[in-house]
Amino acid sequence: MGFFSELVSKIGGGKTGTITQSWEFDTKSSLLSSAACADIDYDGKEEIIVGTKDGQIYCLAHDGSLRWMQKLEAAVGAMEAMFLEKEALNSIYAVPLATEFINGGKRFLIIIAAENGLVSALSNEGKVLWQFKAKGAVRGQPLVADIDNNKKQEIIFGSRDKFLYVLNQEGGLLWQYEAESPLEGSPAFYATKDKTQLIFGTNDGFITSLTPEGKANWKYKTGGRIGAKPIIADIFGNNKPLILVCSEDTFLYVLDENGNLVWKFQAQGRLYTQATVTDVDDDKEMEIFFGSGDDKVYALSPNSQKMWTYETNFWVVAPVLVADIDNDNRPEVIAGSYDKSVYVLDALGTFSLDYMPGISAIAYQPGHTSEVVTQEPGKLVGTKLWQYHTDGVITGLALHKTDGKKNIIVSTKEGKLLCLTHTR
Repeated sequence: MGFFSELVSKIGGGKTGTITQSWEFDTKSSLLSSAACADIDYDGKEEIIVGTKDGQIYCLAHDGSLRWMQKLEAAVGAMEAMFLEKEALNSIYAVPLATEFINGGKRFLIIIAAENGLVSALSNEGKVLWQFKAKGAVRGQPLVADIDNNKKQEIIFGSRDKFLYVLNQEGGLLWQYEAESPLEGSPAFYATKDKTQLIFGTNDGFITSLTPEGKANWKYKTGGRIGAKPIIADIFGNNKPLILVCSEDTFLYVLDENGNLVWKFQAQGRLYTQATVTDVDDDKEMEIFFGSGDDKVYALSPNSQKMWTYETNFWVVAPVLVADIDNDNRPEVIAGSYDKSVYVLDALGTFSLDYMPGISAIAYQPGHTSEVVTQEPGKLVGTKLWQYHTDGVITGLALHKTDGKKNIIVSTKEGKLLCLTHTR
């Protein structure tokens, strides 16, 4: 490859093809979060499950055709109804959880949590198996984990009634823990051979750790509401998982297993959803990606250094995805913005020349900012590979795998579910 061709490849990321829409499904009601994708019938193709503002659950086949639908409603008292919009009584803010349970065999359950406090378990055919009613809205995706090491998974979720609930597989209450503030995010399970604990955030800014029996271990105070799920990850590759929590005080916090601060990073806007953590450069350490209310997507190294940022035209609220959507063995970062666009970015960033020695022209890259200077005369920048503009405000993204491809499932506030795919 010649010098100029090599330079263009480095600046542009060396990617080919485009992003196209392969199908669309209209739910006729607002979508408030991401869909869930899972092969619930073991046919080798993932189904798509999504909940709507009016309380409807849709299950779609891999090609976007309707498999089944289920309406979930709960009786709401007059006092409770006074504080909820009539059309929002049964709203589903939480991402559905489609997961395999093991208890004398294997079976898929779909766990749905709703604004009316109802948590429902559905079969893979959409039949309601059981329901549990909390006293407040459940907005975070429930967690399924074997927290007490009895070879049976429990179902854990928080509610705006200030309680963290732990249920068995039949929907029976095992125990509950009362926090000092509403819980709107999803809990996480930290498990090593030496320690197991439940980690969750609350609206008053606390990160809390509980034992598997529901006793408090420790608390860490941030400066803002925590609506994001804590992420447990061994970011340094040293077999010591850390706890990553995004807060609306604009900081990403990284804590050790005992709740001690390892480091924190400040964005320029509020952080509404969790970080995505993965090793994109095969160095055994994990990079960290998240969106912010400052319209940007951030990429950090595991030691808190900013690798790159990319600026969209509005807030980035939905969790970002990291996946190789064009099958070239190089991962991409996928972000949905309130500006109605899906952005596909180079996960590693691109080395951009500010100038060439002896050449006066400036190599300018739109849409990026970066303070990390690798070497003169250039720097690492966030680079857009593709952009797809939708007709609606993007409220969620999900990764859908079928036929050897990875597609992007987009939820919109206007009720449309879109499937985007990379084509050459």
